[in-house]
Amino acid sequence: MGSVRRRSKTFFGVLFLVVGGIVLLFTAARAIYYPFWAAGASREELARSWGGPSAIGATLVHWLVALVVAAIALLLIRTGNRWRRTTD
Repeated sequence: MGSVRRRSKTFFGVLFLVVGGIVLLFTAARAIYYPFWAAGASREELARSWGGPSAIGATLVHWLVALVVAAIALLLIRTGNRWRRTTD
């Protein structure tokens, strides 16, 4: 029974590491790309965006959301790493 628990903890630990890493990577890429998109976006596109209709406001709001998502991704990575290490 302990072997099954250890394997499932390892599996979910690695799963959390992978999912957290992918989410963090895409969040960082979008946060870097977004100001360039906002600079070239039309006023109508920015009005539909969070924090619009100004490019600066929309960028700041998207960066704040990215910080929250990145914090959750880092929590997943930390939890996955801890679970994976405790099974060794």
